[in-house]
Amino acid sequence: MLMRAFILPGLLILSIFACEKPKNTSYLPDEYANPQITAITLRDTLSSKLLYGLSIQEIKGVKASYVTGRYTCYFEYNANQQDLINIINTLPFDINTRLSDTQCRKMEGNFSLSGKRTRSQKELTSSEFFWNIDANDFTYYECIKSPMRHTILLDNHSNRILHRIEIES
Repeated sequence: MLMRAFILPGLLILSIFACEKPKNTSYLPDEYANPQITAITLRDTLSSKLLYGLSIQEIKGVKASYVTGRYTCYFEYNANQQDLINIINTLPFDINTRLSDTQCRKMEGNFSLSGKRTRSQKELTSSEFFWNIDANDFTYYECIKSPMRHTILLDNHSNRILHRIEIES
């Protein structure tokens, strides 16, 4: 009986010492804090060979480069939406990656604008054409073609396409 009285307090003390304090990561740079913003075209990012048959009227393109070597590109253009999805579907990907899609996935529900909370004001200002939208007006697709992650927003009322490409280094 005496031994049972020590089991619960012993387990409690053991669990306290077994817990690890969260690591201090405050010394790490905030990846999105101060990106370098440059102008870019879709043909700078995707193969001209793949885009050959697609009649694209580019409107805007910006690239936000981060201190970690990763970057995000934002594009606004007009094109045949189904042709674009078909082209993205044919993009090659590294078969050794943990996750890649063979087809673009139509996402249920609307695109969430909550991702802009992690971006700097500098990046949001330069890519406001992508973020300042009514998500109800767009059909939302995602496609991971490692090392690229494509977020594609197809305007429900025109051939307008908003396209974000995130690159992992």
